[in-house]
Amino acid sequence: MSTETEIKIKIEDPGDFRRRLGAFSPGMLSERHFEDNHLLDFPDGRLGSGQCLLRIRFTEGRHFLTFKGPPRREGVFKIREEEDRLLERELPDHEALSGRGMHLIRTIMDEVCYEQVPGGNQVRLTKRLPAGSTDAEREGNDL
Repeated sequence: MSTETEIKIKIEDPGDFRRRLGAFSPGMLSERHFEDNHLLDFPDGRLGSGQCLLRIRFTEGRHFLTFKGPPRREGVFKIREEEDRLLERELPDHEALSGRGMHLIRTIMDEVCYEQVPGGNQVRLTKRLPAGSTDAEREGNDL
C-alpha cells in the first residue's frame, strides 16, 4: 500500500496565480485527459461514513481499482493509505456499463446484489477468498 499526501490551497485570483507560477518556468508532466470515476460503497454506507473510498477509474483505455483508507491530518496535509490496482482483464468499453460499472464489478466479485431503493442505489459486493488465506496471499491476488 502506498501513502497519498494531499494539500488543498484556495486560489483567490487565478490570473495572478498563473502569472506568479509562470515565473518558475514549470514544465508539463502530462497532457490533460478525461477520467471517468465510479465510486462504490456498501448499502449501509460504511466506507463513506468511515471516510474511506472505493473507486473504479476509466482513463486512457485503462481501468484502475482504488481503495483509500481514512485520512489523518498532519498540519495542512491530509494523509491516507491508498491501494491502486490496474485491472488487467479485458473489459468492455466503459460507456456500455450504464454508468454504474456493474459489468466490471461482476467480473471481479463473486456475488453482486444491486437494487434501486428510495433515495438512491444499493450495491452489495461479495468476494470469496480461499480458506486459510494469509494477508500476504490476499494482497498478491490479482483482481
